[in-house]
Amino acid sequence: MAELREKFVSKHIDFFEISRCLTGFARAVYYNMDSRAYGGVYHALTSLTEGEFFQGHIQGYARQIQNNQECQVGYWKSVVKNNFDQEPYKISIPYGKWAWYNPDGSLKMKENYYIGKQDPNNENKVEVIKI
Repeated sequence: MAELREKFVSKHIDFFEISRCLTGFARAVYYNMDSRAYGGVYHALTSLTEGEFFQGHIQGYARQIQNNQECQVGYWKSVVKNNFDQEPYKISIPYGKWAWYNPDGSLKMKENYYIGKQDPNNENKVEVIKI
């Protein structure tokens, strides 16, 4: 029994290996791994996302809480991001009624209708614009 447990516990599963299978309502916890900490693996929480997913990406209503305690809540859409020097990949962007809150509960971006779009001058930046 211990051998079976060790076989499954020690295997690292990469998100991109299983993302196509993740469709429906879920709570996803994202973290970074650092093998240098304390002689083992240290997991640093980056965000918690609850809501509707389609093939591993937020699609529909969801809320996302970042490790800096900011919260984004509303409707999202997954789109293909064009990375100019690499293969395109999917990201989730605000699409519809959406808001962004600071850690103290004040609004960073007030509740309204927004769409996200890729900045043509910087392939790593997604702009959120009010419609």
